[in-house]
Amino acid sequence: MALRILFYAVNGLGLGHVTRLLSIAREIRRIEKGADILFLTSSESNVVYREGFPSVKVPSKNSAFRAGLEPHRHISILHQTAFSVFSSFDPHITVVDTFPHGFSHELDQVLRWKKSKFVYIYRQRKDDKCYGDYFQSLLRRYHLIIVPHDKGEPGVVAPEGCRVLCTGPVLIRNKGDLWPRNRVVSAFDLPNHKKRVLINMGGGGQENWTKIIESIAAGLLEMNDFHPVIAEGSLAPRLKVPGCTVLNDYFPVCELYNAFDAVIAGCGYNTVNETLYFGLPGIYIPFERAVDDQFRRARFIHDAGLGLYVDYSEIRNLPSLLHALLEPDRARAFKANWGKLRLRNNARKAARAILGLSRRRQ
Repeated sequence: MALRILFYAVNGLGLGHVTRLLSIAREIRRIEKGADILFLTSSESNVVYREGFPSVKVPSKNSAFRAGLEPHRHISILHQTAFSVFSSFDPHITVVDTFPHGFSHELDQVLRWKKSKFVYIYRQRKDDKCYGDYFQSLLRRYHLIIVPHDKGEPGVVAPEGCRVLCTGPVLIRNKGDLWPRNRVVSAFDLPNHKKRVLINMGGGGQENWTKIIESIAAGLLEMNDFHPVIAEGSLAPRLKVPGCTVLNDYFPVCELYNAFDAVIAGCGYNTVNETLYFGLPGIYIPFERAVDDQFRRARFIHDAGLGLYVDYSEIRNLPSLLHALLEPDRARAFKANWGKLRLRNNARKAARAILGLSRRRQ
């Protein structure tokens, strides 16, 4: 009988949760080749299918709101679907990212399933989101908590007695998976006579995404020595900006990093860890999120000398910051500081820990 693993990812504004789970699922598939893997997700993107996994799709909060679906109907769909998928697939292991009870407590009944082992992927949270009694009680219902950060990093609090594994960053690709520079340049017809700057604001689901991208691109287009390339997220509306190259719905965009001299990026978990791991100089723009503290992440980048950051209200300063980012002395300092982090992709480490919950140890 094949080992059955269910991955549950709530997604609305971006692809962070589903990307982390895909990173781990890819490694589980490599180690446990006969495993049956299924995703249950609210992500409006088709990235799960593109990575070769089957999925059951439920409406995201954003799509339900925009379509005028009554909130109680939306919540009922989530609860009924979660229970139906769980009871029919009957997983040996269930892996949940960021929201231990789901979007609307739809996992409450599921977490009582005695035959499944439950794994929680515990990304850093704002401090006020860590200590709540209800959140802490939910963590006790998980058999394993995987923290995709190094031990001791802030924003992670678990009850005593919980089994916690700090793996370090979990990423969707390894360094050997990146396209060669010339292949990217040729495939997307990028200029060779200018420095290429990637604008990567994540999955594209956040409010005013188009306005943010256009504002950043406008500043770069004022500089004749830079060519802006926009990573159009899978959840973003189709975009055309004269003078810019647009990568239409390419996933994961980190595969193309070898072709760029710098990145202007949002401050989400995946984007930041990918740019640091692959060694791409970056200017980071943090945004307010309900759970994720992007401003703390941005301050860490600045204080550790890993990159630069600017508040969105100050993006008029991007041209001067971009020149400062690429100064030879500063570039050498960034490279030295990246080396001190000793960054690795720990997706396989997380995968092995999850497989260790079953009797099918690899």
